Amino acid sequence: MSQNLLNDFIDQRVAAFWTTDPENGRNGFHTHISVCGILEKKDVGDYYRILNDIGNYAYFTPKDVLEVTFDGEHIFQDGAVAVIHLGVV
Repeated sequence: MSQNLLNDFIDQRVAAFWTTDPENGRNGFHTHISVCGILEKKDVGDYYRILNDIGNYAYFTPKDVLEVTFDGEHIFQDGAVAVIHLGVV
């Protein structure tokens, strides 16, 4: 995934998720984890994060991103947000 694409979403609300079933994404009842919040870029390295508090966060790099879609109407009531699909590549 292009770092430039992720940079377009810095300081915006996003949802990042990881799933055991990439084919179905966030649909269904298979194991998946989702974190919603403001996307930040770390000053050092290629690291991005969503940090809500000590128990609700995600760190990732562009190489961890499988795709970015514009879903999320059901996550945030005031409109769609970028949904970042994470996976082991």
